[in-house]
Amino acid sequence: MDKKGFTLVELMVSISIMMLLAVMLIPAINTVRNKVLQQLYDAKIEQILSSSKAWGRDNLIRIPQYVNSIYYENDQYRYCDSDCACVLVKELINQGYIAGDSKNKTELKNPLDKKSMNNTLVCVRYDTNDAMTRKIVSYIAEEGMH
Repeated sequence: MDKKGFTLVELMVSISIMMLLAVMLIPAINTVRNKVLQQLYDAKIEQILSSSKAWGRDNLIRIPQYVNSIYYENDQYRYCDSDCACVLVKELINQGYIAGDSKNKTELKNPLDKKSMNNTLVCVRYDTNDAMTRKIVSYIAEEGMH
């Protein structure tokens, strides 16, 4: 007798195997997705910092010529103070230093939480007072209020 189709037991076993594979794959897919989103976020931060340095080079008159503290790259206490020329991301977009997102050219969105980064405050300053060796540095002083 020729058998056509699957028995109920064979179907149940096949469905069980597919469900088991799905349970194992979903966390792995989410991990990869989160890593990609973090990389996109890091790339946007690098774009913001790079464009703010370009803004600083074009607006040297706004950057304080004398700094009260030397900039250390690993300093955890970063804020906009008298050593900085502070600029918002939306100003960088409006002045053409950085492009907004592809859907909305006037807004930069955080890929992690989909909120606007336009009100993120960036400090642009000199790293030291030595006019011969100093360079322009920038860092995120304050994440934008959403």
